[in-house]
Amino acid sequence: AVYKDLDFRREQRQLHLGAQRAPTLESLRRDVELLQRLRLIDYSLLVGLHVKPSAAGLGSSSSLAAASASASGAGEAAAPHGELMNVMAVDEGSQITYLGIVDILTEWSFRKRLEHAVNGVLRGCRDISCQPPRRYGERFLSFADDYSTAQPPTDASLDELRRSGSDPVDASEARVVSAAAIAN
Repeated sequence: AVYKDLDFRREQRQLHLGAQRAPTLESLRRDVELLQRLRLIDYSLLVGLHVKPSAAGLGSSSSLAAASASASGAGEAAAPHGELMNVMAVDEGSQITYLGIVDILTEWSFRKRLEHAVNGVLRGCRDISCQPPRRYGERFLSFADDYSTAQPPTDASLDELRRSGSDPVDASEARVVSAAAIAN
C-alpha cells in the first residue's frame, strides 16, 4: 500500500523506530540540510516495512533474515550487482523498517519560485507542495518527527500490516507493505 502524509495523519499511523529513532531522525536531518544547501525540493521519504513471520507461520524470508542480521540500526544496504544504496535499516525485532530519501530532487529555480508565488500568494493556498528549500525541508523533518515513535509496534498493528500486504511473488523476497510519500 502507498500512503502519503495525509494518509498517515488520517489513519494515525506511526513509524516504529524503537531505540534507533533519535539516530535515524538525526541522519534524516543531516540529509535534509544537504538538500537545503543544494537548494533542492521535491523529495519523499520511502518507508519499507517488513513484518517478520509470526510463530503461526507466514512463510520464511531468508533474504531478509540475512539483511536483518547485518542491520545494526541505520546503515547502508548492499544492492544487486555490488552497488550501494543509502538506505537505513532499523530492526525492531518483530519488524524491519527501511528508510530512504527518494524522488526527483528539483532545483529551486525561477520557475519554481514563480509556481510558489502563483499558487501560494495569488491563489491564497497556504500548504502547497512547492515551497522554498528551507521550508520544504522543515516540513519534511517535522512530519518524520511527529509520526515516528520509539515505542515498539503492537501485536495488533503487526497483524494489520500482515493482513494488508499483497501476496509476494516469492515468499523469500522482501515486500514493501507501506510507503510514505512525504512532503510532495
